[in-house]
Amino acid sequence: MASFTLNLAVPSARLLAADDVGKLSFVTGSWVHLNSFMDKVESLPVDFECGSEAAGKALDALRREAQSFGSPKALRRLVRERPDALAKTDGPPSPLLYVQIVWLVQRLHESAGFVGSYLQSLAELTGSSGNLTENVKPALQELGGAIEKARAPIGPLIDSLTAFKVRILSAYNDLSGTCKNEADGLQKMQESVGGLQVGVENLQTQIDQLGILSTKARRTQLEQQLASTSKELTETSARADKLRAAFSKLEPILKGIGSNRAWTTSSTSWGT
Repeated sequence: MASFTLNLAVPSARLLAADDVGKLSFVTGSWVHLNSFMDKVESLPVDFECGSEAAGKALDALRREAQSFGSPKALRRLVRERPDALAKTDGPPSPLLYVQIVWLVQRLHESAGFVGSYLQSLAELTGSSGNLTENVKPALQELGGAIEKARAPIGPLIDSLTAFKVRILSAYNDLSGTCKNEADGLQKMQESVGGLQVGVENLQTQIDQLGILSTKARRTQLEQQLASTSKELTETSARADKLRAAFSKLEPILKGIGSNRAWTTSSTSWGT
C-alpha cells in the first residue's frame, strides 16, 4: 500500500525506485556522490589557505555554493535550534537545498498517509447503501486538493537544483582550472629549486677552493652571491612546500566531481 499511495499522491514524481519500494529514486550514485563531495568541501578547515589569491577566491566561491546546498550536519544544526522545523507546513523551513529535500520527502510521506486513509474511506463507502456519488465527490475534491498541495513544492525545488548544478560546476571548474595553472607553476618552481640547490653547492665549492692568493674582494663577492642564492632557495622552497601541501588537501575535492560522469556533462539532469 505504501508504494501505491505515495505514487498516487505524486504520480509523476517517481519518488520510489522501481526495484526497491523502500528506496527513494533520487538516492542514486549521483546523490551519494554529491553528498560525499559536499562533505569534503565542508570538512576543509575554515582558515585553509590555497597557496595563492586566485585559488583562494575560487575555493571561496565553491564553498559558498556548497553552503547553499547544505548537508546532514546543517540539518542536524537546524533541528537542534528549531526542533519543529521539519513540521513546517507553509513552505520549506530553510533555503538550504538539502533541508528542502528532506522536508519535501517528509511532506510527501505524510501526503501518502493521507491518501491511504482516504482510499480506505472510499473502499468503505462502496459497501454502504447510501448515496455513493454524494459521499464520494467531496472526498475526491479534498483528495485532489491535498495531492496538488503535496506536489506544489516539487517544481520549484527541481528548478533550484538545476540552477545549483550549473553554479556548482562553474565554481568547481574555476577552481580546477586555477589549480591546474598553479600546478604548472609548481613544476617550474620545483625545477627552479633544483637549479638553486646546484647554484648554492657550486658557490660553496668555489669559496672552499679559494687559495691564500685569492683577494678579499673575490671572497666577499662569492659569499654575497651564496647568501643571496641561499635566501632565494629558502623562499622558493617554502612557497613550493606550501603550494604542494595545499594541493594535497584539495586533491580529494579536485577529483571529487570528475570521478562521476554525470557531474561533468552540460546537461541539467543529475544523472544516475
